[in-house]
Amino acid sequence: MSEQAGYRMGDSKQNFSIEEVSNVLGRHEGFDRESFFNLYEDTGEETVMRIMAHFNQNLIEASRNIKAALVNEHGNESENVENIWKWAHKIAGSAALLGFKSYGDESRELSKKIRDQQSFADCKKQVEDYLKKTKALSQNIEEAMPSLKTYL
Repeated sequence: MSEQAGYRMGDSKQNFSIEEVSNVLGRHEGFDRESFFNLYEDTGEETVMRIMAHFNQNLIEASRNIKAALVNEHGNESENVENIWKWAHKIAGSAALLGFKSYGDESRELSKKIRDQQSFADCKKQVEDYLKKTKALSQNIEEAMPSLKTYL
C-alpha cells in the first residue's frame, strides 16, 4: 500500500491524505483498506467523498428507522419487519463497496434473517447490536472525514 501514501485528498473543502482517512476508518472492525483504495483509484476523490457522505446519511437514517421499528412507532409488526429489512438491505452493498466488508456482511445476514422470520422477536438482540455497530460506524466515518456533509 505504499503507493497510496503519496495521495492527498483535498480541495477547499478539506485537505487530508487518503492514508490518514484509511487509518481512521481502519479502526472499524473488518475495514478492508484495499477495497477503499480501489474505489479511490477507480473513481477519484470527489466521487469517494460523495459516496461516503450519502452512505453516512443512510446509516443515520437507518439507525433512526430501525430504532423506531424496534419500539413499534411505525405500526404493526409486519411493517416493522419490512422497515428493518429494507434498511439493512439498502446499506449492505454500499458498505462493502466502501471497504466495510464485515459490516456489509452483517447487514446482509440481518436482512435475510429478519425476512425469513417475518418477526424480530427472536432476533431483537441482534437488531440492537446492529444498531450499536451502525452508530459506531457513522461516528468513525465522521471522525475520518469531518467535512463530509459538504459533499451531500
